[in-house]
Amino acid sequence: QAKRRDSSEVGGQTVDSVLAHAFHRPVPHLCLGQADNSPSGVAYVPASADGINEPIPFFTKPARAYKELFGVIDAGAARNTYDAHTDLLDSFVEDSKRVRAQVAGPEREQLDRYLNAFESIRRSRREIEAMSEQMRKYAPDAPSDIKPTEREAVAAGHADIAIAALLSGLTNVVTLQFDQLASGSLHSGIGHGQVGDVIGARRKVMGYQLGEVARIASALAAVPEGDGTMLDNTVMIYTSNNGETHHSSGVNWP
Repeated sequence: QAKRRDSSEVGGQTVDSVLAHAFHRPVPHLCLGQADNSPSGVAYVPASADGINEPIPFFTKPARAYKELFGVIDAGAARNTYDAHTDLLDSFVEDSKRVRAQVAGPEREQLDRYLNAFESIRRSRREIEAMSEQMRKYAPDAPSDIKPTEREAVAAGHADIAIAALLSGLTNVVTLQFDQLASGSLHSGIGHGQVGDVIGARRKVMGYQLGEVARIASALAAVPEGDGTMLDNTVMIYTSNNGETHHSSGVNWP
């Protein structure tokens, strides 16, 4: 019998992570979600993981995702941000290499993990830069700085980023998480019955989610690939929060 655990505990690798490792692209796994308290635009949303206690960071602001993914082809502020982050990353790598020669044992092992992570990000950026022309063909308009409380706008912005990333070949695996909309939150508003019409609110949330899924599918269906379209070669998995009861253990996570 599976052990019950706290909802914030990461119990193992999720299926999207498995697929991301199997189908490598410059951005192996693009995760886009919602988090109210995320001023940086990046947060650990409890949805995807590479392994036990290894949650995957999510972009929580479409503008931040755009700057990191498409900033290289932007002629304005997004390109300036991209270049600044690239310079900072290069400095991290060089500094880590210098420090590595001065330490040994556990300290060097820990430093190697950081260095490998920095090098991986730098390789990914180089691959992205090599795809500039393809990215220009499918890049979305630069999104505005949407407030986290503008639920539908955040979700739509993330869907635009997902479409562009898939069509341009930046990634083969995208995870989208948006269960908090103006019509209610699947957790507090609906799960705890804080909205007047629970069933109606649930249908609105799911209807909006599936509408965005359909929009992504339509975009993929419009692009030829092989003997069919990109949609013909795509698997979409739509899940609820989990397959258990309210306040669950998180055991039956996909």
